[in-house]
Order: sequence, then structure tokens, then C-alpha cells
Amino acid sequence: MNTFLQKSNIFSILFEKKVDFISLATVLVVLILPLGQLTQLPIQPVLNFIDLELSSLRIYLHDLVIISVLFFVLIKRSASFGAVFSWVLRRKLLLVWLLVLGVSGVYASLSVFSLVPLLYLLRIAAYVLFLVLLAQQLSKQFFLLPLVLISLGYYAWLGILQFTFLPDVRFLSALGWDDHYFRMVGTLFDPNFTGSLLLILFWGLVAGRKLLAPWLWKGVLVLIVLLVSVTYSRASYLALLCSGIYYLWHIKLQHVKRWVIAGASLVTMLAISWIIIPKPGGEGVHLLRTSSILARIEHTWKPLLELTPIEWAIGTGLFVNPAANQIWVPDNIGILLVAGTGLVGLMLTLLLGYHWWRVLRNQVALAAVWIAIFVHAQFNNTLLEPFHMLYLGIVTIALWAGKKNT
Repeated sequence: MNTFLQKSNIFSILFEKKVDFISLATVLVVLILPLGQLTQLPIQPVLNFIDLELSSLRIYLHDLVIISVLFFVLIKRSASFGAVFSWVLRRKLLLVWLLVLGVSGVYASLSVFSLVPLLYLLRIAAYVLFLVLLAQQLSKQFFLLPLVLISLGYYAWLGILQFTFLPDVRFLSALGWDDHYFRMVGTLFDPNFTGSLLLILFWGLVAGRKLLAPWLWKGVLVLIVLLVSVTYSRASYLALLCSGIYYLWHIKLQHVKRWVIAGASLVTMLAISWIIIPKPGGEGVHLLRTSSILARIEHTWKPLLELTPIEWAIGTGLFVNPAANQIWVPDNIGILLVAGTGLVGLMLTLLLGYHWWRVLRNQVALAAVWIAIFVHAQFNNTLLEPFHMLYLGIVTIALWAGKKNT
């Protein structure tokens, strides 16, 4: 400790490996994430000045943290990057998928080059590389699950404050967000994404039940279900139902009766809470609303009609609208893959997904997390949304680390 304090130059501390870059960055990222859209950097005027197309790009504080740590790791521990690339080179299926992604991107640039989709892909690549480097240190991540659950819990707490004191957020429509009324939108300003983050918290707590006293653990799970109900997010309801059915189906036989009763109680509570919670107005609180469905069909399906035969095969590049050659993020992961990488890319992605499923299916709670997010991603851009990518990746690594350390 004295040696650490005696160092006068911060860079000498960093470059003498006194600090674990990845663990430090993970702590910072996890502490920042609950603040959601509040961490968006106010650089839109600069982006507009450079290029009006960049006005749709949002850059967050955690992006700077991740880019900075990747830069430092590249300088000091380039062998870590070499190990990642070596691992990729040994996965032929992954290489073929990356090749298809590259071909579709080149094809898209031949018509109209767009910088924003490329920046989206670079951010995803940075996130994946950061998570892979974190996963390389599984033995050191014993602290990760409590930390990420506290972070998600803090996000839920901020959502409670918003729903209690600021239920009317229709004023956010002036800033480009949807005009929600009397729904829990959280700091992401989106009830659907808030619902899916609550599901990650729910199943993370199911896996980490030993972190809390039994009575407190059960109470928090009940509270999370109640919070999901006030998002009025039908995608979140369905995701909770599907992941819950999977979990109940795969738990040990001697616990089935107890968990079926618990599951039925939670579903009943979800239904009752939705019935009794005040609904002062607004279409968003009505589960039979159709306007959002029609809007999704218009936004998600219509551009597919513009695809040519070759584009059906190899796609038009991820996040590129095939009808208008502009940024496009459909509310369905399958359609995004078909339009972006074609049917070839979709089939390769399904094969990669199958291999990934074989890896994680032995951890029932972790598998339930992924099922919930996958179901949710059929109605929202959940899997590739920045905050969900990081939370899902960190929770996965945390649960995997717990398995390795037990």
C-alpha cells in the first residue's frame, strides 16, 4: 500500500500492472450503466456539424471507458488480443460468418456508403472484445455477480422513483423518445427495455439466491415481478412466461411441485397487479393496443419487400435500410439478420446459436436469462441494444465464473 501511495506518476502505476485494467473498467461500466440515457454524451451539435447522418448516433460514457481500457490493454498486454484472435481463427464456422458479414457490408457500400452502420458495428465489436477479455479472467471474477445485481437493482430503484414521482414522461417526445404515460420507463426511457433488464435481474437473482437471506430473496423476486407488470410491456410478459416455463421444466424433480406453485403464484400476482394498478389514461397501459403492432409491422417488415434476390442471399449490411440505404434497426433480431446478412448469414447465425446453446444449457438459470432475452428480441432490438449487450454479457460471465469457482 505504501509503495502504491509513493508513486507520483499515475501512468507508472498503470503500466507496471499495479492495476487490472479489465476489472477496473468493469466496475466503472457497471456503476455507470444504471444511469441509462442520462450518460449520453452531449456531442450531437458536433456530430451534426460533421455530418447530418451522424445525428442518429448516441455515444455513452461507458463507451469511452471501454475504448480507453481496450487502448491501454492493446499497449501493455497485446498478447491478450493475440489470444482472442487466435481463438477466432480456430473457429471455422465463426470465420465463415464474419466473411459473410464482410461481404454484405462491402456490397452495401457499393451502392451508398453509410458511416453510421459501420460505427454501430465497431461499437458491437468493442463490446464483444471487452467481454471476451473479461471472460479470460474467470478465476478473478468472484465479485462480479453481486456487483452486476446491485447495478441492476439500482436501475430498478431509479425506475421506481420515475414511476412514483414522474409517471408522465410524454415531454420526452420533444427529444425524440416515445410519449409514454403512466408506465415504468426507467433511465432508458423505454418500458420494453426496462422490462427486459428486470428479467435479467430476476434470473440473475434466481441463480444467486445464496447472496440474500431466503425471506429477502423471495421478497425481491416478488417485487421484480410487480415492477415488470407496471412496464405494461407485452414482450416482457411473454419473455418471463417462456423463460419461467423452461426453468420449471428443467429443475430437479423433487423440487418441481414447490417451484410450480411458486411459478403459478408469480403469474397470478402479475395478472392481479396489472388489474389493480391505476390506469389513468394513455394507450400504452392497454394490453390489447394495436397501434404499436401496426407501427412495428411498418418499420420492420416493409423494407424486406425491397430486397433483390442477391440481397436475400447475402443481405445489404447490418443496420442498413434496404429501401433507403440509411440506418435501420428493426424490432426483430431475425429480420435484422436476414436483411443484414441474408439467408446465408441467418443460417450461419442459427448454427452458432445452437453451439452456444449447447454450452449454456447446463446452467438452467443462465439459460433462462438467454431465453427471456431471445423471446424479447423478437419484438425489440434487445440483443444488440448497448446496455443490454453489456448487462447480458457481464451476467453471463458472472454466472459462468460462479460455476467455475464452485
